[in-house]
Amino acid sequence: MTSIAYPNSGKTSVSIPPGTKKVTIFDFGHSKVTEAVIPEGVTEIGGSTFEQCTELRRVKLPSSLRVIGDNAFRGCPSLASIVIPEGVAVISTGAFASCESLRRVKLPSTIVSIENWAFSWCSSLRRISMPTGTRSIGTMAFARCERLSSVRLPNGLERIGDRAFNRCKSLRRVRIPDSVTSVGVRAFDVDAEVVFANTATGRGLLDRRKTELGWIAQGLCPRCGGELVETEGVIEYGGPALKRCLGCGEVDPY
Repeated sequence: MTSIAYPNSGKTSVSIPPGTKKVTIFDFGHSKVTEAVIPEGVTEIGGSTFEQCTELRRVKLPSSLRVIGDNAFRGCPSLASIVIPEGVAVISTGAFASCESLRRVKLPSTIVSIENWAFSWCSSLRRISMPTGTRSIGTMAFARCERLSSVRLPNGLERIGDRAFNRCKSLRRVRIPDSVTSVGVRAFDVDAEVVFANTATGRGLLDRRKTELGWIAQGLCPRCGGELVETEGVIEYGGPALKRCLGCGEVDPY
């Protein structure tokens, strides 16, 4: 068997047959599953597989796993810890977003990229240590992790995306390694002390950060200077009200 898809049967535990390679999209999403043990041999957990499993408390991932799809565990508010096995290179978009009880995350040494929204709104997460091979942290990857107080960014990291750690109000000090060449708009909370290993690079990025914050305070887009206006409609990932720039059209939670 190469893949498997289950209907929402109301079961609280799942048993995946030996030989399964991929657990596919929406297999258990919105179900009452409380525990999921993924057997060895599974290489991929598809997008939204366990999305909105509000009672999921325990997940065991196999060493054979290589891919965790977009939103795979998004909105699992009872999940308290996760160990990502060696071999996984990317934490995909929204993979663990809005897991409000998630306190412990162990990332493997094989991680290269943490994508947009990956751990956003994980309000119980207190510390995160990026492996040495991490090169990129995406837009809002850890935004609104309000208890996050300790972040280790490795040498070799190159990019920190827009609002990557924005609204992380417990994060008071961050050291940026000299390998970083790009820091996005409002990457850190306004009160955080950002220390750059490379003072020349840091000076330029900090000057830009002050300018961006000044524009936002005036209700202007930090990208193009256009006016920011309130938007209506669905708020992504349980976040704050969004604003749209009348100039470039970008929509963000400024």
